[in-house]
Amino acid sequence: MKPLLRPACLAVLLIHTLAAQAAELLVQEARINAAPPTVQVLAGYLSITNHGQETAVINTFESPGFERVELHETRIEQDVASMQRLDQLIIGPGETATLQPGAMHLMFIKPASAVRVGDSVKLFLGLADGSELRITMDVSRPVVRDDHSHHH
Repeated sequence: MKPLLRPACLAVLLIHTLAAQAAELLVQEARINAAPPTVQVLAGYLSITNHGQETAVINTFESPGFERVELHETRIEQDVASMQRLDQLIIGPGETATLQPGAMHLMFIKPASAVRVGDSVKLFLGLADGSELRITMDVSRPVVRDDHSHHH
């Protein structure tokens, strides 16, 4: 192989590898809780399974319909709940990260327009390796669960 062709082949391999990591992630149950039109912060939930061989590090969360999206975690210390912003979501090979009420979740901040039940919201997850995963989240009524309900 000529020396000038080696960098080009390496670049093609690198691009394929970067795109492959995002492709190894499976997103399920992606939803945003609807709220009254005046509410400026909406909560989002989903689960992400890493079917790849490498650890996936998601370090950017963006949605075109919102000023910003942040990853938060609810923590309870001495019976007081608080939220802490997290910089990244790390998912090991074969692991699933579940974002749910009372735990890790996404905060969609300052919507450009009202978000209603039945709408869809685009979410872009940027991985540390440079790849991006684009998903669609459904806007739905908040799920209320109690000991007497059974959901599928």
